Amino acid sequence: MDDYQLTQTLRSVGMEVFETFYDHFADGRLTNQQVVAFLIERRGYAEPATQSRVASARTIIRAGRGPDALSLCARRTR
Repeated sequence: MDDYQLTQTLRSVGMEVFETFYDHFADGRLTNQQVVAFLIERRGYAEPATQSRVASARTIIRAGRGPDALSLCARRTR
C-alpha cells in the first residue's frame, strides 16, 4: 500500500474513528462482525457503512501501515 492508497483508505475509515478504535481494528481475536457490532453500539453507524470502515481499517493494518496511519491522524488539523 503506497502513501496515496493509505490516505484514501484512511479517509474511508475516518481519521478520528481509526485513531479512537485502533485497538479494536488491530485485535486479531475479534472478528469483523464483532468490531462492526461494537462500533454500531458505540457510534450508531449504519451497518453497511460500518462494515466498510472495519474492512478498510483492517486493510491498512494488514498492509503494515497502522503506525503510519496513526501518525497521519495525529497530524490532522483539529
